[in-house]
Amino acid sequence: MQPIISTFENCIASVQLKISDYISKVPNIKEGITSRLSENRSRNINNPVELLFHVGNRFEIQFPHCPECGSSKVIKQEYYQRNLKLAEFGHQTVYVRRYICKICNKKFNTPLDVIVEKGHQYARIYQKHIRESYKSGYSSFRHLKKIIRSFYNDSPSHQTIYNWIYETNPKSEAIEPKLSGYYCYDEQYLKIDGKRFYRINLIDSILDKPVRESIVNDLEYDTVKLFIEKAISDIPVHAITTDHRREYKTIMDELKINHQLCIFHLFKMIGKKIFPKLNSKFISNSNKIRLCILFSEIKEIFRTFDLNIAIYRLNELLKKSNDVPRVFNKFIKKIEDDFERLTLFMRDGFVSRTTNPIENYYRITMPDSLKRIFKTTHGALKYLDIRKDYWTNNISKNI
Repeated sequence: MQPIISTFENCIASVQLKISDYISKVPNIKEGITSRLSENRSRNINNPVELLFHVGNRFEIQFPHCPECGSSKVIKQEYYQRNLKLAEFGHQTVYVRRYICKICNKKFNTPLDVIVEKGHQYARIYQKHIRESYKSGYSSFRHLKKIIRSFYNDSPSHQTIYNWIYETNPKSEAIEPKLSGYYCYDEQYLKIDGKRFYRINLIDSILDKPVRESIVNDLEYDTVKLFIEKAISDIPVHAITTDHRREYKTIMDELKINHQLCIFHLFKMIGKKIFPKLNSKFISNSNKIRLCILFSEIKEIFRTFDLNIAIYRLNELLKKSNDVPRVFNKFIKKIEDDFERLTLFMRDGFVSRTTNPIENYYRITMPDSLKRIFKTTHGALKYLDIRKDYWTNNISKNI
């Protein structure tokens, strides 16, 4: 009679083979599996299968019960062979006992699902390693193969890696997120297979929660309006912050949304006109100083949360309108026309005065180094789904 190693007091659901379990000697599959089985003393009542691990890599159930009718009247049948790739244990041939129920004739096998997925060769630790590596930052499948090979001296195919990342990782049941009602909208330029695309997003500016995301061919009026309309169709909306594209004001008015124009983008637009003049050899130093002072006075209008102070500072600037250099005229006119949209954050302290929250989201989920590497929009969206999950789980806030 072959000696057996009993694991009846433990649950197979606690098994996970780790290379860190073996420090002082060469890994041994028998010692590895039995040590992992005996590591967790708590019994999992949802998966009460207890295994026997025989010498010769043979597995069977300690007390087999039919999974169909629950009967203990079960006949043991032959072992069948499985060739598995068990990470640090290398390629292993194991033998798994088959059973048949005497009551309902249900046939079933000794489950090894926690160690290796049914019908698969590679242990689950490969999948875990691949997914964790991909979540930490973009890596090509070729690079992921090299990572796995460096750990386990073996690596799955490109298609297997693709399946593990995208197809064999179904999303859990969607939970309706709680949102604040204050959002930022912006777009990010992408180049996919040599063609220009745009990634457009709506994100909760207070909770840093992504609301909706899409990759589109253009930023035409109808494209943007349809996207925002769908995004806000079943969520609370108090205000949206955007940059200064002309179409956004009309879209927000038509959708009856309180609209804040990004203060940072306003300063950026002015700076693009001013900085070349500050570097010019044909403008005197006194005029350059004057330009800087006027630019600072414009900035001071929005460096307060008190609307009355902002109005006072704007009026003081308008009193000097005749002496203002021509380069500032159109920006002062814009501030007058859009003053309500530029100062919404002063009337409602929850409104984001810039689109920085969504810019941070873009920087983490799609940095500049990745903007041109994708060949299809499908691949780009799949990668963004993973990065979105990482952002939601690690950076977003809850209320």
